[in-house]
Amino acid sequence: MKNIFILFTLITFSFGLELNKSITLLCVEDKSIGFNWQQKEWTQKNFRTKKYIVKKYNENECSAKRANKSSFLKWDDSRKTNLRYGCYKVYRHGTKPYRAAEACFESWKKIKSKFTMTDIQCENFILKPNGKFVTSTLPATSEGSKVSMSLSHGKCSEL
Repeated sequence: MKNIFILFTLITFSFGLELNKSITLLCVEDKSIGFNWQQKEWTQKNFRTKKYIVKKYNENECSAKRANKSSFLKWDDSRKTNLRYGCYKVYRHGTKPYRAAEACFESWKKIKSKFTMTDIQCENFILKPNGKFVTSTLPATSEGSKVSMSLSHGKCSEL
């Protein structure tokens, strides 16, 4: 029993060091498509591509209540993945963040005895660090909303 406790403590300690690493990513859209409301109908449009900064913050800066559970780890045995919340701000490159950090879902996988972050899933932004991302802009309501809708994809890299 003592050996199991020591093993658990070592795994948790080494895992926690990886999890608390701060990260800043530059995400650049390759393509962005969607719809604009024009002349009383939705018309398809190719949008200008954008650049985003995705930055991890300390958990006390998160706006959502679920961020308080950011230290909670859950092992998903079927995917051999650890799951947790992290606090992130996603904002346009060249601008200042305009809203509080949000609680995003992180996936961690054990690769060669080291835990590596494989995915970050925020409200409208899903990415792989140093990999591909997808983002969308949809209106909050379908009734009467004439806000543009878009779907974009691109690549992220660590700064």
